[in-house]
Amino acid sequence: MTVARIRSIDFDSAEIANEYEQDVQENGANWVPEAELIMLIRTTETSSLLLTLFETDEIAENVADRLAKWSETHGQSSWNNRYSDSVTLLGPVKAMHIKRRMT
Repeated sequence: MTVARIRSIDFDSAEIANEYEQDVQENGANWVPEAELIMLIRTTETSSLLLTLFETDEIAENVADRLAKWSETHGQSSWNNRYSDSVTLLGPVKAMHIKRRMT
């Protein structure tokens, strides 16, 4: 069963949000090679939604644990330490339709 992890991320500034956006574009697939899909949606100048899909709940949890440990180890250089607020939701994907890919 495919599982979605959705993060609502608020940044301290538009500059930090821009840096995060660029970093996800360039490195997201390397950070989370287990993800079937990584989608970043910019909702305001200082906020984004990050959607990742995983094959199973176990894979999603393993990735979350790995990234949390990395964040603790890397301190201020970690993105998790540059959010002013973050909400995470996790649940099974019940329907998905993708008409086209981004170019």
